[in-house]
Amino acid sequence: DGMVEGLGGNFAGLLNASGKKEQFLPMLQQSCLFDVGGVRMSGLAVLGDLCSNAPSVISPAFSELVKVIIQNLNSRRWSKVVNNALWSFGELCNQCINEPQGLLPFQEKLLSAIIPLVLSGQVGIVENASTALGRLARVDNAGFGMGRVLVGKIDVWLEGVGLIADRREKCQAMIGLLLAVRASPELLMSENTRISSVTAFMMCVSSFHVRVMEGDDFRPLEHEDLHHATYTFLEFPRDDEEFVNLYNMIGQITSSVVQGMPGGAEEVGKCMRAVPMNVRKLFREVY
Repeated sequence: DGMVEGLGGNFAGLLNASGKKEQFLPMLQQSCLFDVGGVRMSGLAVLGDLCSNAPSVISPAFSELVKVIIQNLNSRRWSKVVNNALWSFGELCNQCINEPQGLLPFQEKLLSAIIPLVLSGQVGIVENASTALGRLARVDNAGFGMGRVLVGKIDVWLEGVGLIADRREKCQAMIGLLLAVRASPELLMSENTRISSVTAFMMCVSSFHVRVMEGDDFRPLEHEDLHHATYTFLEFPRDDEEFVNLYNMIGQITSSVVQGMPGGAEEVGKCMRAVPMNVRKLFREVY
């Protein structure tokens, strides 16, 4: 997979010149389904790098490779294989934004495979599944039909996004989640789960205000961030277009939530009292 990443778009030309183009994709599929976990992991890593750096190579076998990913997402033998499948699928989704047609035939199977992983509670799996689900939600700019299956479950997805450390993955996962909320407001505003979902949203947003270093990846929220008298939250990162778009989306969703609370100011107050004091301060001053 290092060769694919290093050559980038030039890998397709190298493959064509090698005379092995016809054999390559069948071999890739076989490696992703091989009965040895390490081989599967390597095959899925190559697939993810191809999606990211040379997507034209996989296009002739797009549907077959989606089926391969689904098989690996449903595998319970190797957690590292599942993680690689989640990552490679996320990279594939990034190539399908505004072009969801190739994924639509697999909508039910994909959601049935990924959502249980988000809900699994497995450290590592939850973050990667939350990323993959968010990237899938971006492909049609409308949440990929997640509203009908995630009502009452979005709190766990928000918690998973809050745990993501990688800048790019965290940003893209949150954009997808908010696109799903925009398309299906009941995800946040369902009568029975509204308070817990909104507070989970506030905590997730807060996780974008802590980083290892300025401009670096994110770190987990800690007790001091939330409760200490010294306010330590950093500014929301707005150093590229995706983060600027996300910041604006968060502001829009927050405004919609405040305006849409059936209980008005009293219910908004309940949400504010349910989060730590520094999160309240953050939302009063920034959002």
